[in-house]
Amino acid sequence: MAFAAWVWAEADPAASLSEAGHYDIPIYGPSDCLLITVGASAAVATFMGAFAFANESNCGLTIYAFLLLVCEAGVITGVVLAYDKDAEVDLIQGLSNSMYMYNENAAAKADIVSDWNELQKVGVCCGVNSYADWRMTPQFRHSQFKVPEMCCQNIDDLRTSSEIRNCQLYPEQFAQDHGELNGCKDKVTNDLEKHQNRVLGASISEIFFIILNFLFVIIGCTI
Repeated sequence: MAFAAWVWAEADPAASLSEAGHYDIPIYGPSDCLLITVGASAAVATFMGAFAFANESNCGLTIYAFLLLVCEAGVITGVVLAYDKDAEVDLIQGLSNSMYMYNENAAAKADIVSDWNELQKVGVCCGVNSYADWRMTPQFRHSQFKVPEMCCQNIDDLRTSSEIRNCQLYPEQFAQDHGELNGCKDKVTNDLEKHQNRVLGASISEIFFIILNFLFVIIGCTI
């Protein structure tokens, strides 16, 4: 349960941006919530099972076994949601859609601007496929600048505001020698895979816990 909660808390800005782009990724919400709920339910059920065992109540142990089966089904459902076959495609599409909502001059879009800046800063990347994606967005289509400032701040060689401004004006002149202007696609898909592996790890630990409790029920019923 704690592991699932940690995975949920670790969700990066890509999840929020994808949601803003009208593509919800199950692993960044429903899957983790379900695993947390299952973990909490299994913990409560364990106390019930211990009480039934202490009172030698076969009826109580039967109910406990049923609750464990429900928890097992919940874990399996959480894993299925986490490994949604369309998750990667939806994540990239959601990010692409959110780029068109990027507006540094609109207070209502501050969260999207902040999330994109964070994603590009942490990922040391620019755009989805490349820096050129930004040129197609309303914010930069008719602007003298072709990319957000964060894309150029990532480049270590650019230390002054005039150098960063020049990069924003002519990013194509820097792209060949600076990987910082590559897209964030690889970064977010790798993070998605890591989250999926973490959810799988959390699920395996919960399944192991449930199996141990089933053994507890069997022992209780045979004594």
